[in-house]
Amino acid sequence: MNFKELQEKIGAPQEESDWAQHKNGGGWVHKNATVDETALIQGIVFSGFVLENAAVLENARVCENATVCDNATVGENAAVSGNATVCGNATVCGNEVVSGNAVVSGNAEVYENARVGGNAIVSGNAKVFGDATVYGNATVYGNARVCGGAWEESPLFINGSRHSLTNCMKGHIQIGCICLSFSEWEKKGEEIARDARYSISEIEEYRAYILLFKAVGK
Repeated sequence: MNFKELQEKIGAPQEESDWAQHKNGGGWVHKNATVDETALIQGIVFSGFVLENAAVLENARVCENATVCDNATVGENAAVSGNATVCGNATVCGNEVVSGNAVVSGNAEVYENARVGGNAIVSGNAKVFGDATVYGNATVYGNARVCGGAWEESPLFINGSRHSLTNCMKGHIQIGCICLSFSEWEKKGEEIARDARYSISEIEEYRAYILLFKAVGK
């Protein structure tokens, strides 16, 4: 991307003297940003901090006081802004926005059209994707999967003996890689469990979880 193309992407006049192409990746870095030489920059860093071995790829943007550090990756059309932090081995990609004081850490992934903001935390091996919005003081952690809806409070998550369970969107439970509505799990859950070779005690365990989700989940 040359400077003219940069201006076209930003959509506002820019002083070329305020920008420099990063040696590792050729992306553009504004003079107000702090970027380590070891970082991989192919996108645009307006301001904020990109440190250590972090990567900003494709059309991704980092701005305001945001921090991308460690081995984290921000790619595609993602934007990290505000005081948000993306760290560890986390990945943020797609069309999503991480903003406010949000933290995405560990091996967490935020992708597709998901949004994470406020004081929300996405950590561990958690995934936030689809059209999900996680904000407020919500925490998504462990192996939780959130794929839809708006979550100002933490979605119900249980780490079962075989697979974890997440109230992944309104009226639905994700168990392992399968997402079904509460009623569908009640109807089909035992058959699915038997196909997955759950023991009788495990089937009873997960039946109780499904009833709990139906009673107190969103």
